[in-house]
Amino acid sequence: MGLCLLVAAATATAGAQEFFDAANRLQLGGRVGFNLSVDFRNRGGALPDSHGPATGGGLDRTYADGFVRRDASGNDGGKTWNWGYSRDSQVSTDGTTLTQTGYAGNPYADSSDRSDDPQYGAELIYGRVLGDLAGAKWGFELGVNWSTFDVEDPSRLAGSVTRVTDAYALDGVLPPSAPYAGTFDGPGPLLSDSPTRTTTAVGTVIDGSRKLEGSLFGLRLGPMVDLPLGDWLSAQLSGGFAAGWLDADFRYSETASVPDGTTWSRTGSASSDEWVFGFYARGQVTAQLNERLGIYAAIEYQGLEDATVDAAEQSARVQLDQGYYVSAGLSFHF
Repeated sequence: MGLCLLVAAATATAGAQEFFDAANRLQLGGRVGFNLSVDFRNRGGALPDSHGPATGGGLDRTYADGFVRRDASGNDGGKTWNWGYSRDSQVSTDGTTLTQTGYAGNPYADSSDRSDDPQYGAELIYGRVLGDLAGAKWGFELGVNWSTFDVEDPSRLAGSVTRVTDAYALDGVLPPSAPYAGTFDGPGPLLSDSPTRTTTAVGTVIDGSRKLEGSLFGLRLGPMVDLPLGDWLSAQLSGGFAAGWLDADFRYSETASVPDGTTWSRTGSASSDEWVFGFYARGQVTAQLNERLGIYAAIEYQGLEDATVDAAEQSARVQLDQGYYVSAGLSFHF
C-alpha cells in the first residue's frame, strides 16, 4: 500500500513538472462582458424659425395653428388678407386680437447610461513561456476575442421647448369662423401684420425607441507571469495593449409632443466600423486535468476608447472605458 502511494506521488510530481515545463499554452473559452453602456445623445432637431422675429410687418409667419403672410397688396397699411387660423378660441373674448402659436428650440432629450449586461462571446489565447523568474514562469500572451451587444432604450423622455404666442390686432374686423384660410390674391378680411409676442417654456414628452446592436472584436498583447500554486494548480497575471474593432448598427424613431397636441417626429439609422485602443489587465487560475489538458477561469478589465455612431440628429456613444469580462474554458499545454 505504501509503495502504491509512493508511485502515485512520484507520477503526479512528474506530471506536474511536465505541466510547468510546457512552453506553450493555447486556451479556448466562453466570455461574458459587463459594464458596456450607451449614451443616446440629441445632436440637433431644432424646430424651424417659421414664425420669424418678434416685431415687424411685411413678413411671412407660419404657426402650429395658423399663418400670417404677405398678400398681393404688399400688406398695404400694415394689414394683410393672407392669413388663417385653426380654432375659434384663438380669438380673444373681447374680439380685439387673434393669437397664433408656434414653438422654438429642440423638443428632444438625451438618454444616458443604457446597458445590455451581460454581453456574450468567446476568446482564443496563445501564451508562450520565455524564461524563469524567482520560481515563476514569464512570457507573453496574444489573445483575440469577440462579443455581441444589443442595447435598446424604449423609455419615455422629457424635454422642453419655447412656446411663442403672437397676438395680432383685429381692429374691429369680425373674423370668419374657424378654420379659415385667406389667400395671397384675396380679397378678404384684413388683419394687422405686426404681432405682440410672449414666450413661455413648455415641457415635451418624447416617445419612441433608440437601438444600438453589433459586435466588438478584440485583440490584446502583453507580458504574462505564471505562478505555480501546487502540483496541478497555477495562477496567471497579464496585462498590456488592447484594441477593439466595433461593428455597430444604430437606428431610432421618436415623437415629441406638447400638451396642446402638437407633435414632431424624426427617424434615422446609420452603421459604423471603428477601431478603438486601450489597455487590459487580467488574472487567471488554471487547474490541470492531466499533463496536457486543463481548465481555466479568468477575470479581465479593459479600458478602451469610447466610440460614437452618428445618425442624422441623434448619436449613440458606446462607453468602453470600464469593461469587465469573466471567462472560462479549456487550456492545452504543449
